[in-house]
Amino acid sequence: MDRQEDYIELINPLGILEKFEILENFPFSSESKRMGIIVRYWETRKLILYVKGADVAMLGKIKLS
Repeated sequence: MDRQEDYIELINPLGILEKFEILENFPFSSESKRMGIIVRYWETRKLILYVKGADVAMLGKIKLS
């Protein structure tokens, strides 16, 4: 595993090394109560947005069925 300014390498649960290009980083803010990162999967070039936040911040952003 490795983390640099512009990429991150992770070992997935199957033990396979995966590399992601870091496109944008949204640091935690006490105002928004969440943080996020946009990455591009090196192998497929697929864009992925990961977001993590407090329950009160995230519940208003999802649609419950």
